[in-house]
Amino acid sequence: MTTLAILNGDWEILFADETVGSGTTGMRMIRRAAGASTTIYTTLELYSAVADAADEFQAMGFRNPMLPVTPNAFTMENKYFIPRSSTEWLKEGTISADWSYTALPDNSGNGVVCVEWSGGTGPVSGDIGRLITQGDSGDTGTLLDFETLPDGTTTVVWIRPDDSTPTTGDVFDGTGTLIVSGGTMSATSSSNALIGQTRYTAIQAIGSVAQGTEVYIYQDRNKITDWEGNFQWWDTDPNVSLGIISVLIRTHLQAASLIATNGIADADLEVFARRYTSLYDNFRLNVAGGGFSALPLASAPDINNTTGYQTFTGSAGSGAFNVGNGIYVGSSWGAVDAKKGIITAVGGTTGAPVLEYYLVGDLSDFANSDAVKEYVFSTQADGDATCTAGTPTTNLGGPTDTTAGEGGNLTVSIGSVTSDFDGNGTAEPYSITVNAQTNIPVAKVYERLKYITRRGAPNTDLFGAGVNIPGESYRGLSALYYTVSHSASLTEGDDLTQTVGGGWTGRLIGSNQTAAGEDVLQSYITITDGQTSLETLVDADVVQDESTDSATIDTGGAGGASLSISSPKASPFGTFTGSVIFGAPGVLFTGIDVNPQAYTLTDDLGTLRPPPNTVSIVVENTATGDRVLVARDTGTAGVIDRDQFGGVTVTAISSKSITVSGTIDSEVADAGVVRVVDTGTFEEHRYYYDSYTTNTFNFIDITESTATAGTSDTVLEDSTADFVTEGVQIGMLVHVASRASTYEVTEVTDLNTLQLRLLYGAGGFVSTDPYTINETIQAYEPADDIYDLILDYEASTTSISNTIVKTPASNFGVVVNVRQGKVILPFTQNATVGDSGLTVTTVRQEDTIAV
Repeated sequence: MTTLAILNGDWEILFADETVGSGTTGMRMIRRAAGASTTIYTTLELYSAVADAADEFQAMGFRNPMLPVTPNAFTMENKYFIPRSSTEWLKEGTISADWSYTALPDNSGNGVVCVEWSGGTGPVSGDIGRLITQGDSGDTGTLLDFETLPDGTTTVVWIRPDDSTPTTGDVFDGTGTLIVSGGTMSATSSSNALIGQTRYTAIQAIGSVAQGTEVYIYQDRNKITDWEGNFQWWDTDPNVSLGIISVLIRTHLQAASLIATNGIADADLEVFARRYTSLYDNFRLNVAGGGFSALPLASAPDINNTTGYQTFTGSAGSGAFNVGNGIYVGSSWGAVDAKKGIITAVGGTTGAPVLEYYLVGDLSDFANSDAVKEYVFSTQADGDATCTAGTPTTNLGGPTDTTAGEGGNLTVSIGSVTSDFDGNGTAEPYSITVNAQTNIPVAKVYERLKYITRRGAPNTDLFGAGVNIPGESYRGLSALYYTVSHSASLTEGDDLTQTVGGGWTGRLIGSNQTAAGEDVLQSYITITDGQTSLETLVDADVVQDESTDSATIDTGGAGGASLSISSPKASPFGTFTGSVIFGAPGVLFTGIDVNPQAYTLTDDLGTLRPPPNTVSIVVENTATGDRVLVARDTGTAGVIDRDQFGGVTVTAISSKSITVSGTIDSEVADAGVVRVVDTGTFEEHRYYYDSYTTNTFNFIDITESTATAGTSDTVLEDSTADFVTEGVQIGMLVHVASRASTYEVTEVTDLNTLQLRLLYGAGGFVSTDPYTINETIQAYEPADDIYDLILDYEASTTSISNTIVKTPASNFGVVVNVRQGKVILPFTQNATVGDSGLTVTTVRQEDTIAV
């Protein structure tokens, strides 16, 4: 048995005669020794120590373990093995190994196989070096190592075969039980036995990151963990600019060769710095060439993201906790098993401090009765404050608070939609919708979006269960591909795979199969997380979703070339100035009634969409009972434009909408009143609308019904109605076809009662008469005119207003009339609506003459 200690006893070389128990094939391995110090060595230091030990007389009779290629690249020679767990204690350089089987110079253990297993009893450290047998194949060898792969679920063992003859030797290609003789393991193997070449490549992060940041790495859509499947093994040092992290990552796993396309995800790595309350950063790097690769990261505190999401009230406190310092439970701030947080607010008293915070480290939360200490980043030492933690709860006002108006109510959904955000009259295309629920302020919207993309954020925080995109690795839309043969059944949120043309994969966010939206000339898909940097989609490639629905990429159609999309790294849904969110490409913000001007968007095609110039038209100094009218003029002050839309199309009586002959422009209010002018009688009929399209006003829909007892020409009673909920308003028209009479609502008394005034016809309204409200009271012809009223209401407070989307630098005139007979003299003002809207103050002159 021959083992040589190197690097102060932290590492050891096990030669070909080193076995345990009944094992017959030696381990032939370089590994970190049991009980080693915490020193991280460079690959050059490891190689130098191995080279120095190789001339020891004990080693001279064995094959040489390592050779250099460059000062930053080394090879494991003669099938020597190095465990992944040991590479976690190395940095700076590449280690490559060809562990494929060979019978030269003999067939005794000249290779290494990686075998997947599950179920039963797994291996333990005492099994290493022992004989392992696969039940159904009878293959045997020596167990070298075991680990959990970065997907967190796949477990493998590494075996040196007794017979390394290619194909016919101990290749462990069965599915029988793996049993370690004299050991613990007895588990089922899969047929997934890997034999080939493996490489570990060094990466180093340079630049700057915020205190408390843990830089993490994704590979092939899996977050890298340690060899046991636990939290990452490396430390992040925010106090340096070179070597923020410096680690070796396996880029090839028993591959046929060490070319890029044989690597794990083509040897791509994605490195993230996303400490909550910081400006995020990420970087994708291809390290197929080996060596020692550096990548830049730039992360800093985010002054617009300062609210913690957890809180507890401590007891037995002493000293003063300070915002920005850390809190932890454990032997030290740097301890591997320490619970850690960073304070965002301090309240309470010294003895009973109330701490608001967010989690860092391995993201384990505090628990009731934990002994909490303060850590000061500026001194890199403990502070003077301590306390005993109470039970943590959600921080009210933080990004997880679900009370009304708080960020926890925000929803994010995927899928192609269109919306006229900029108010130009044509809907633009988007792939993601963020809904602020009409009452979440923009600052809280931003903090919630940062929360759901922080380190540790799962897919359920982002788009919900079933969409395989963790929030912590979401980078925004990355590409738009025009398509033909585009299935309407493509499932947004599914993983996409390339079935014709190559090995590309991605995740489908938007499927615009109908080519909907402004400037869209062809159907397209939008994707995120395309894999890899060496793969792309080109003309005639075919992709399919998880249900095999497909689309064909088309770069020669009306849409043109595919679009590469860059989303902001600092915050993948959009950046925030403190007052305005600039949305990431393809992200639509809805429910932003609190402050629509606080959002500027970019649609799927990359076109910047500023917020609509929403302005208010306000008439002030009104009183209950005032009738207020604000109408556009013809361009001549004081003359109302009654033919605003070029007439109407033929419209039947009792219609719930009316279509104009021209186009309804974008400056028309979203909801309001239109008047139709019968040019034969010059009567004006008023209808209340709640939406419109390019040329049609849709009226507020009030249920047709029949009057009940108590109805007369001045009162409508309907015991089955709910006039309040349905939105009946003063001024709406009630038409009784059987009496050829029309009434105006003068008061909504209650759910079942309206006060009326007869306008047209002889009247005679009684119970059992059918009636309609807010439907056309007669048929209209193209010669009839129509115009919309910005205001045409009865006031109930001291002001009345409406909003419109105004075209900048295109002012227009209005006529403002305020009247209340026998109370004030009629007030009229000709005014101009500018880019900031209009406010008119009513001059109230009492009418002292009318009786």
